[in-house]
This record gives sequence, C-alpha cells and structure tokens, in this order.
Amino acid sequence: MVATVRENAHRDYWDAWDRVGCPVLVLRGERGDMQPDEAERMRDRHPATRIAVIPEAGHDAHLDNTPAVYGEMARYLRELRPDPGAAPLPSPGPA
Repeated sequence: MVATVRENAHRDYWDAWDRVGCPVLVLRGERGDMQPDEAERMRDRHPATRIAVIPEAGHDAHLDNTPAVYGEMARYLRELRPDPGAAPLPSPGPA
C-alpha cells in the first residue's frame, strides 16, 4: 500500500485524462486534498467536465456527506440525459 501511495504522489495522470471522451463529473470534498485549481485544470483540458464541491467532506466525500454526493450525482445524470418519462432515481436512504 505504501508503494502505491508513493507512486501516486509522484505520478500524474494527465495523459489518461486527455484521452477521456465522455462527459465527466468531478466531485471534490470541501476539505479534501484536491485543490480548486486542479479541478479547474481538469475542466480546462476537458470542457465537458462539471465540478461539484461536496460540503463538510474530505477525500472520502461519499462517506463524509453521502446525501450531498448522491444529490450531485443524481442532478448530473438528470442534466446529462433528461428524460421526463424515466423512473425517478431512488432515495439514498439514511446517511
């Protein structure tokens, strides 16, 4: 695990990011390690990127603020492919 973390600290993934061909939702925890300028750089390199900041969340935003993550994902999917006839998304349940 230490070797994996060490590699990630010294490697960037911009080459892979530049090959992404679909719209992307980037969720950034308000108290997480991703800096706002990094998220903006992602959008600059791939304009079909939407950035959402999850309040009161760190790196594990899905654990820190599950309802906000779910809300952002549901909103993004609705906006990506609005279909008034589609079944509503289920509620995320208790946090």
